[in-house]
Amino acid sequence: MLALGSRDIGFAGADWVAELEADVVELLDTGLDPVQLVAAAPVGLLEAGRLPSRRLIVASEYERLTGAWIRKSGVCAEYVRSYGATEVFPPEDADVIVDNTATGATLEANGLAIVDVLMRSSTRLYAHRAALDDPSRRRRIDDLVMLINSVLEARRRVMLEVNASAACLDALWVSYRRCGKRQYPACLVTVDTQ
Repeated sequence: MLALGSRDIGFAGADWVAELEADVVELLDTGLDPVQLVAAAPVGLLEAGRLPSRRLIVASEYERLTGAWIRKSGVCAEYVRSYGATEVFPPEDADVIVDNTATGATLEANGLAIVDVLMRSSTRLYAHRAALDDPSRRRRIDDLVMLINSVLEARRRVMLEVNASAACLDALWVSYRRCGKRQYPACLVTVDTQ
C-alpha cells in the first residue's frame, strides 16, 4: 500500500522491500527484529562445507532474491515457491532453501547449515516518494522520524536513580570523574537537600 501511494509512511522488513522492489524511501533503520536472509542446505548434502556441483532444487518465499542469488552464485538450480515453513522442505522436496533467520536455531533443528548470507534485514521506516515532496507532510514525517529515533536511542541508555547521603554522593562523583567518563559518557546528578 505504501509503494502504491495510499499511505505516506510505514514499517516493513528490508528483506520484503528488496524482494518486492518497492519504490519507497528508507527513512530509518530501527534495528528491531534483525534477521539474515540466508541460503541453507542439509549438512549431509554439503561437500567440504559447499553445495555440490549438481542440479539443485531451491525452495523459498523470496522468488526475486533467490533468483538473483542463483545467478550470482553460479549454482545450477531450479526455484520452487514455498508458502511458509520452508525449513521443512529439505531433503525430500528441496536441496536448498532461502529463508530468513534470526538465530539459526530453526535451521539447526532441521539439520540445515547456512551456506551463504544474501542480506541482513530489520524493521525499517519507509516513505512514499510523493509524501516527501510535499513540504507540509515532509515536516511532519521528519518530526516523527526524530521522535522514533529518540525513543530508539533512549532504549540503548540506562538510567540509575539512587538515594544516597551527601558523603556517599561525593565519593560516587569522585569515582565517576576518575574512571566513569570513559564508560558512562553522560551523567546527570541531582541533589535533594531535604
